[in-house]
Parts: sequence; C-alpha cells; structure tokens
Amino acid sequence: MQVTLPADNLVIHSTYGTTSCLAMAAAPDGVNTVLNVIASMQQQNHRVLFDVPNGRVCFAREQRTAA
Repeated sequence: MQVTLPADNLVIHSTYGTTSCLAMAAAPDGVNTVLNVIASMQQQNHRVLFDVPNGRVCFAREQRTAA
C-alpha cells in the first residue's frame, strides 16, 4: 500500500516568516521505541478503519470541513 500525505500533514508552519518544522518528536524515556505509531498530525483529514475480523486496516481521504 502506498499513502501520499499532503505537506500540511507533515510540516508545522510558523506564524513568523517562512519557518517550518517537520512534525516529529522523540519517544519519551521508558517508552518502547520499537513500536511505531502514526501520529494524529499525519492522520488529520484521513479516516482509518481497523477491520479486525478480516485482518485489514483501511485508509480513506476525508474533506476538511470548517468548524
């Protein structure tokens, strides 16, 4: 499976000038760093469905709605 994420799901843009930060952080001490978790920043505007009985994980792009 190949999932292409938009830049806004990977980079946090600063309100000052043209500074941007890659949206990643180190795991805290005492946390099993072998485990990988897709963070909520990457999941925004995506629906993730865990189909446990059939052993599948499904992804779908969602349209952003104004709050």
